[in-house]
Amino acid sequence: MSFDANALHDLRLLEITIFVSLLNGYKVQVTHRRKLKINDKLQLNHALLGPHFRYNLLSVKKLASQLQCEVVVTEDSCMLRGPSLKRPFAISREAYGLYILDKELVRDAKLVRILPSACNELPTSCE
Repeated sequence: MSFDANALHDLRLLEITIFVSLLNGYKVQVTHRRKLKINDKLQLNHALLGPHFRYNLLSVKKLASQLQCEVVVTEDSCMLRGPSLKRPFAISREAYGLYILDKELVRDAKLVRILPSACNELPTSCE
């Protein structure tokens, strides 16, 4: 979900306005949906536009499902890996307790290698 209409491509007005409930109890109005282009090779479908929302949120479940990959979260970063990707790559960095989508990492598709010796440090197995 994004508050920035410029971040979404091929916007389509929703026939019925919907509201998304947030964890803090607030409801955010969603007016449009379409595609979110993260980089030249990575695009997410069905992104929502909430023009009165102050943040951009990314559903980890939707990301993993659409790209058929694993989302690996470490203490200081978040990366994607899986059979649908040539190599794992970092997409975000930790800041203030949140994982912030890092445009530089995503744009440059900065690749990271997961070495067998690093498996003990990852929250998921390296099978």
